[in-house]
Amino acid sequence: MTTILQINSSLHGDDAQSSRLASEFVAALGGTRERKGSTSTSGRPVVVRDLSVAPVPHLTAERLTALATHAAERTDVEFVYAEGLALGADERSAAVADAVARIGQLAA
Repeated sequence: MTTILQINSSLHGDDAQSSRLASEFVAALGGTRERKGSTSTSGRPVVVRDLSVAPVPHLTAERLTALATHAAERTDVEFVYAEGLALGADERSAAVADAVARIGQLAA
């Protein structure tokens, strides 16, 4: 069965007119969201990605360069850019702080 991907991007979340319209469209396609405690398996499965809740990291020239550079050849800053895609927000902040500290040590 085909899965429907619904991407919401409004800062107003589920209350936004665009999110409600998208949900109505998905329902018209026969999609059903799985909710906690629900045992319903009827309809097409729906994956909802809300970009206001979990934004996609921006792809910058620095990040693209870091990703294109072989891991063994990356600078500390490139490491942070490349690995930042796989880290959570707290881990990203810690990695950036560590890289800044290491750069400071090299500059001293």
